[in-house]
Amino acid sequence: MLGKIKTSMGKPIRDAIAYTPFSEAFIAALVANESSGDPAAKRFEPEVFCDLAAVLAGRKAHYDSIGAQDLTGILTRAGLNGNPLQSVTNKLMDLATSWGPTQIMGYHTLNLRVEILDLGILSKHFGFVAILLDQCVKRWTLRFGNAWVPNLFRCWNTGHPDGVTDDPMYVEKGMARMGLYQNLP
Repeated sequence: MLGKIKTSMGKPIRDAIAYTPFSEAFIAALVANESSGDPAAKRFEPEVFCDLAAVLAGRKAHYDSIGAQDLTGILTRAGLNGNPLQSVTNKLMDLATSWGPTQIMGYHTLNLRVEILDLGILSKHFGFVAILLDQCVKRWTLRFGNAWVPNLFRCWNTGHPDGVTDDPMYVEKGMARMGLYQNLP
């Protein structure tokens, strides 16, 4: 799997992280952890859908950094075609789906000001990964050191450097995959 990732995604990863502190091995390990190297991977997250719907309905102030003002305009435009309820539901489902090789959540497109389809273009996808990782580093004031990489893995998977991953071995698998990737020819 890691050899396939290096062959098919190594260049777009390197290009996207060229001027960042993130390593190719780290991004490749994220890909392996999140999608096993599938560039077209996507996964609907029902709990995220419910949280975003609650924000849109005014029953919740925000989800992550997304507030009602972020959803209203984009969902209103989505509802202008055909069946408004179905269009809005579909758009909300897209925002509650994780996309691409590193499984970027659709709602991140609101802050990135990009389209869902952009998440499937590898050269763009890995650029977004670098931006989102940088935001995580700044938000949680992460510093280089021994905990840097494990914290980044947790942050990517849970949104918080101290978050508890669904897979209790997520960080360990990522660390091992980084080591294996670095030793590939």
